Amino acid sequence: MNIDMWSLGITIIEMMDRVPPHYAIKDEEELFDIIATEPSPTFTYSYPTMYMRGLVAWLLDEEPETRPSARDALLEIEAHIQSNLLPCSNAQEMTRFLNRVLPEC
Repeated sequence: MNIDMWSLGITIIEMMDRVPPHYAIKDEEELFDIIATEPSPTFTYSYPTMYMRGLVAWLLDEEPETRPSARDALLEIEAHIQSNLLPCSNAQEMTRFLNRVLPEC
């Protein structure tokens, strides 16, 4: 469903910024007003590549009819990875990241 692609775009922003869009707004009415009247959220605290920005903008297309399907999004992500435009983490980078963000058990 296209709404799931919207959720994926929001999740990518949250993962990269480490906070969800509009996280500082505590008033529920104000938050709903912003969501209803302002353009789609974008990155606030991170510096993604132009390819990642484009992917997220595509996922957050405000017109559900032109938002990508899961298949289209996966094909686009795969094409970016194959072209080295959207690099993947290797095992060492992932381990270093997990060791930084997960508390010691």
